[in-house]
Amino acid sequence: MFKHGALALLVTLSGLLGGGSGLISGRGAGVYAQAHPPTTMPAQASTSHDVAASSGTTGDQAESVVDPELLEQAEAGNIQAQYDLACVYQTGRGGPYDFGQATRWFLEAAQRGHRQAAAIVTAIYCSGAGSDQDYDHARQWVILAAERGNPHAQFALGQMYALGRGLEHNPQEAASWLRKSAESGYAAAQANLGRCYDLGMGVDQDAAEAAKWYALAAEQGYTAAQNLLGLCYDQGRGVPQDYIKAAELFARTAEQGSAIGQTNLGVKYALGQGVPQNFELAMKWSLCAAQQGNADAMNNIAHMYYHGQGVAKDLSKAAQWYTRAAQSGHVQAQNIIGMMYATGQGVAKDY
Repeated sequence: MFKHGALALLVTLSGLLGGGSGLISGRGAGVYAQAHPPTTMPAQASTSHDVAASSGTTGDQAESVVDPELLEQAEAGNIQAQYDLACVYQTGRGGPYDFGQATRWFLEAAQRGHRQAAAIVTAIYCSGAGSDQDYDHARQWVILAAERGNPHAQFALGQMYALGRGLEHNPQEAASWLRKSAESGYAAAQANLGRCYDLGMGVDQDAAEAAKWYALAAEQGYTAAQNLLGLCYDQGRGVPQDYIKAAELFARTAEQGSAIGQTNLGVKYALGQGVPQNFELAMKWSLCAAQQGNADAMNNIAHMYYHGQGVAKDLSKAAQWYTRAAQSGHVQAQNIIGMMYATGQGVAKDY
C-alpha cells in the first residue's frame, strides 16, 4: 500500500474543481437548452449547443431555400412558426444555415412568450455565441423562461445567482431555482443542488441530502454526480462508507473518460479499497488522468515512481512527475520537489 514517507505522502482522491462558486457547470456551458424539432419539418433540430459550435455553410445548404409558407407564417407573427424558422436557420436543415437569422427568430419567438426560444436566447447571450457574453441581456430571457417552468432556464438562473453573473450574487435564490429545476428531473440541477447541500450554500449543510441529489443525477448518467457520489461512499458522508460502491462509481466515470474518475479509480487500486490492490492498474488509470492534465494524478504517478510501486523505482522520473504536478499548482508536489532539490534526489542538488 501507499505509505507516508520522507518525501511522498499518501495519494489523495481527486475532488471536483467547481470554481469559486463550488458549483458544477452543466453539460456544455451549463445554460444550453434542447431545441425541439420544428413542427413543420421532418428533420430533428439540433441542440442550442450546436448554435455555438456550428461554423459556415455547405454548398447544398447555401443553395437551399426556406419554405415560403413557414416564412410567411413567421412574419405574420405565428410564434411556433418563428421558433421553427429559427431552428431551420440554426441547423441548415430545410433552409440555409444563418446564425444571425436564427438568433433573430428565436428572439422574436421569445418576445412573444415561447419559453423554449427564451431559454435558447439565454444560451446565446451567456455563451457569447456570435457576440460577447452578455449576462444583462440574458437575464430577462432566463427569468421569463424560468418562471414559465423551463428546467434548463431554471438551472441557468440558479447558476447566474450563484455566480453573480447578470444578477446580484444570492446563494439562497440560487438554491431555490436549482431546486425547481432539480425537481423537474434535470440532472445538472440535481448535481448542483447536491453541491449546495454538500457545501452549505444557500441551504443548511446536509450530507445526506447532498448524497440523495447526487444519486438522482448519477442515475441519469451525469458524470460529475457519479464522481461526487463516489466520494460520499468513499468517505462515508451522507451514506454508509462503502469502498466497493465508491470504486464502482469511479470505474463507471473512468471508462467514460472522466479524469477525476480515472484518478480516483487509480487510488482505489493503489490502496486496495473496493477492488483488489493492483499497482499496475493504479498506474494505468493515473496516466490516463494525467494525460488530461489532472494534477492529483501526476502527483500519484510521481509517488509510485518514488516508491517503486507498479513500476521500477526511478527518482528521476518521480522528480519529473512531481515537477509537472507542481507546475499545475499541486501544493503537496511543490513541497516534495522542493525537498528533492534540497537533498539531490532524482535531480541535481539546488538550494
